[in-house]
Amino acid sequence: MRRLPLSITTVALAGALLAACSGSSASEITPTHEAASPATAPATVAGALTAGPTATATATTAASATATTEASATTPPTAAATATTAPAEATQAPQPTQAPQPTPTPPPASSNPMSAAVSAAGTVRFIWSPSAVTIAPGGTVTWSWSEPVQPHNVAGTDFPLSSAVSKSGSASHTFTAPGVYHFVCEIHPDSMTGTVTVQ
Repeated sequence: MRRLPLSITTVALAGALLAACSGSSASEITPTHEAASPATAPATVAGALTAGPTATATATTAASATATTEASATTPPTAAATATTAPAEATQAPQPTQAPQPTPTPPPASSNPMSAAVSAAGTVRFIWSPSAVTIAPGGTVTWSWSEPVQPHNVAGTDFPLSSAVSKSGSASHTFTAPGVYHFVCEIHPDSMTGTVTVQ
């Protein structure tokens, strides 16, 4: 009677090994004879052996999945991912090059004088002498006369000048802009005429 539990234990262990190898459940090969307390420990061992490979594989898979998840959570983003999220730099179109502007060349300094003098001359037929003068821009022309008999004056026909009529007198005008200007004695307009050239 005391060997019966040992035989049942041996059969249970063998069944557990067969179940582990063939994938059959322990209930299919468990013998019908069960003992209450002696079979409890072998059945526990058999259950452990039966569940061993599957449980181990399941635990290993779960551990690998957990490790993969943790590694994904803690691994910093790669350079490729960072480069993908970085905004692309805008390409700037080349600006058209402007041609350099020529530097304006100042006009050469005038070689003409800055002043000229014109006087009345003649006894019967009066004239301005000289009747044509040339000055530089900014120059001044001075007219003068002194006659005991005939009075004179000077006036510009195309510039603002008009002196008083007198037997002796003078007048002057400064010309700032280049050009040709005309003057006359209003008492003797037929003979006392002349020009001022400013250049």
